[in-house]
Amino acid sequence: MTAKEVRALRKKLGLTQDWFARVLMVTQQSVNRWEQGHTAPTGLSEVLLRLVASVLTKHPVETVLTVLRRHDSNETELVRTLVKMEGGDAVSGATSGEDTHS
Repeated sequence: MTAKEVRALRKKLGLTQDWFARVLMVTQQSVNRWEQGHTAPTGLSEVLLRLVASVLTKHPVETVLTVLRRHDSNETELVRTLVKMEGGDAVSGATSGEDTHS
């Protein structure tokens, strides 16, 4: 996901970098580096960003924000819920392995 895409997604949700970072379970500095193009999201962070972007094409922003708030401290449940909303039936390893969230 490009810097422009990360920023556009955050803006579409109407979130600050700090709140967006909290939802993604990363630091605000990570979100800032992504948006500036200094680094790119990887691992679970990238999966979450892509899932949120995809779900936003099928559901209203308010619905997605409710889901993000409800699961903002449980990565596994957040991914499962987003996958269901996207129409998928399996996480396909999205929650396995290590991730530094940066």
